[in-house]
Amino acid sequence: MARVAVGLLCYLLIATGISFLGREFIGPDFSLIEKLLLVVLLVASGPTIAAFISWRLWPKLRGLSSLFGCWPKWAAILAAVIPVAVLAFSGYPNELGIQANLMGAIVALCFLFYALGEEIGWRGFVHDALAPNPIFLRGLITGIVWWLWHLWFLQGQFELIKQMQGLALLLAIAVLFAYLVSESQSWLMMAAFHSVGNIGMMAPIIDLPSDERIKLAAIMLALLIALHSYCKKKFLPRSV
Repeated sequence: MARVAVGLLCYLLIATGISFLGREFIGPDFSLIEKLLLVVLLVASGPTIAAFISWRLWPKLRGLSSLFGCWPKWAAILAAVIPVAVLAFSGYPNELGIQANLMGAIVALCFLFYALGEEIGWRGFVHDALAPNPIFLRGLITGIVWWLWHLWFLQGQFELIKQMQGLALLLAIAVLFAYLVSESQSWLMMAAFHSVGNIGMMAPIIDLPSDERIKLAAIMLALLIALHSYCKKKFLPRSV
C-alpha cells in the first residue's frame, strides 16, 4: 500500500507540474485553434507523461486497461467518432474563415485528444494502481487526485464553496467512470465520455450558447451510453 501511495503522490506532482507550466505558456492573444492545440499539447500531456514515468518507476502498478480496452477495437474507435461527428454535423460558426462543419470537427477532435491525455492518467495509471480495491473506492480516490490536479486552475482568491462543489462533481464523475472503465478497460472510450462533459459543461472556451452545448452533449452522451450498453451485453467484459 505504501508503494501505491508513493506512486500516486509522485504521479500527481509530475502531472501537476507539467500541466501548470503548460498552462502558463498559453496567452490571451492566441487564436481559438492555437489555444486548443496548446492545451492538448502542453496541459493534457501532464497526466499522460506522468503516467508513463510512473509505470516506468513502478511497473507493478500497471493494470489491464489500454487504449482500445478489452472489447473489439471498433467499439473504442466508434466511441471516439461520436462526439466529433455530432459537433461536425452541427457546425461551429467562427471568425477564422473555416467552414463551420470542418471547424466543428476540429474543435471536437481537440477536446477528444485533451480528454485522452487526462484519461491515460486518471483511468489508466491511478485507477489501475488502486486495484484490487473495490471499484467504488478506486473511483473516490481517483476523484480526489483528479480534484487536486485541477486546483492549479484557480485564478484569484480561493473560494471554499466553489472548490467543494467542484470536488463533489469530480467525485461523482470519477466513481461513474470507474465502473465504466472497469467494463471496457479503454482509455479511448473514456476519453469520448470525458470530452462530452467538457463540451457540455466545462468549456467556456467554446463560443456557443449554453443551451446549445448542453443539447449537443446530451445527444453525444445518449449515443455513447447506447454503444457502451450494447458492447457490455455482447462482449461479456471482465472487471479489473
